[in-house]
Amino acid sequence: MRDDSITRGYKGLTNKERAILALHHLCEENELEYQRIESATPWKRYDCLDFEYRNWLDGIFHMASFWAIEHWKLRTQQAATWGLYFSLNQRSKNKEIDNISEKAILIESCLLALDKALEKVCEVHRLDISMIRRVADTEKFASVFPGLPSNIEYMEEMSSYLLKCLPLGRIENSS
Repeated sequence: MRDDSITRGYKGLTNKERAILALHHLCEENELEYQRIESATPWKRYDCLDFEYRNWLDGIFHMASFWAIEHWKLRTQQAATWGLYFSLNQRSKNKEIDNISEKAILIESCLLALDKALEKVCEVHRLDISMIRRVADTEKFASVFPGLPSNIEYMEEMSSYLLKCLPLGRIENSS
């Protein structure tokens, strides 16, 4: 990255200010500005714990945090949907109730899929799923619909995102 006037301007910012701007540009998918910020950030040398170890530990925590956010987001949607369903169901029977019921079923199939995605990633990487659930402060999801299938498309999408949280987003062959 050439050292243009914008990049030089980033050099005058604090690390916190650069990090906030970097996050903004990452979210906006503005690769050029993100690269300018990166090139304006000084390099340092540190003595620290093995990088691969820290990278894996951080990745596992990032994965657990991502999974927890998705889990609790869906659980919140589930609670709101069921609350609306029961509220409307007491007043009338109409098409809106059927739509809400379908949404509740979809959310529950996504919760089942999210659990399956976590199980798949934990199995591949030999992670203790109970520890991931402990970080997320949750348990395995149990649908109110016996035999409800998981949303396969959502499971594949979430498996991909969970793997991307881990170093290289792939299976590591070394122990």
